[in-house]
Amino acid sequence: MRRRGTIISLVCLGLLFALAGARAAAVDMGPADLLIAVTTCCGMALVCVHDARRMGKPMACVAGLALVVAWPVAIPVYLVWSRGWKRGLLGALAFMTAVAVLHMGTFYATGYAVWGMSFFAGG
Repeated sequence: MRRRGTIISLVCLGLLFALAGARAAAVDMGPADLLIAVTTCCGMALVCVHDARRMGKPMACVAGLALVVAWPVAIPVYLVWSRGWKRGLLGALAFMTAVAVLHMGTFYATGYAVWGMSFFAGG
């Protein structure tokens, strides 16, 4: 995957995180949510596998499976492994912040747009 393809893949994954957050606030869980979750997990694993190959550090097949199954922990570990401690921790922090902002930002924005202030009342 070239640099442009990587950027497009990451943008698409970001949109999937935002879609998952919006759906969580607006509608009940359904089959589409499972499809979004599986697509996001597989997409994250594919981006990491191609990134590792591009950097000259190919991963074993088991590592790709670990990325799919345990991506919230495996992606930061991959970033530290592939880029070293300083750049890896910075990348992991940026990744976790982006995921939190994309998912929770759209969750609260959609909840407010659909339900108004009663969304924040709880109960």
